[in-house]
Amino acid sequence: STLQGLPRKLPSLLFLVHISHCIRPLDESFCHVLSYYSRKAREVISRFYQLFHFTADDPMDEFFFMRLYSMGEEGRINPIHTVLRRDVIEIRRTNTGSIFFQCAYCNHLSCGNLAEQSTFAPQRIRGVYRAVMRFMKYHVPACEHIPQEIKDLSPMATVDVKACVTKKYWAKSAFDKGLRDGEDEDGRSIIYCMPT
Repeated sequence: STLQGLPRKLPSLLFLVHISHCIRPLDESFCHVLSYYSRKAREVISRFYQLFHFTADDPMDEFFFMRLYSMGEEGRINPIHTVLRRDVIEIRRTNTGSIFFQCAYCNHLSCGNLAEQSTFAPQRIRGVYRAVMRFMKYHVPACEHIPQEIKDLSPMATVDVKACVTKKYWAKSAFDKGLRDGEDEDGRSIIYCMPT
């Protein structure tokens, strides 16, 4: 809920970060209070940009589009995961090359109208699996645009593979598609390198 209303709060949060550098505290206690809230503001802003990884300064690359799904993966992972990878989740990137993931069914909406976790940007390819699990838990039930037949699929559907094998498959398939762990000006991010 904090993140959904964050765009309206960004100016005041940014101002708080700014004054923490510009103002000379009157006493030590005021310094500690200002430092605490300044740190909290930076944490919230950082979390915002991790979830909504494209901005006016770094817009989305309209020509880049991928899916997590690969031919022949049916039977190797949870069936509902295959549906999410094939039909629901899109891989996009910003103009500077940072990869993010978004819901294919509500990506036409403005940020204020999006359900929780509609867009996410794991920092490492090994984190894609966990990020998608959060997407499935929070976004899929809340998104009004995902078809009901997808929502009705049982998340408990299983195949005869161990969880550790499934996670390794997610990381390997992401790597095979050209996703790599990278670094950007703000820290860690996933990038794309065309497979050779």
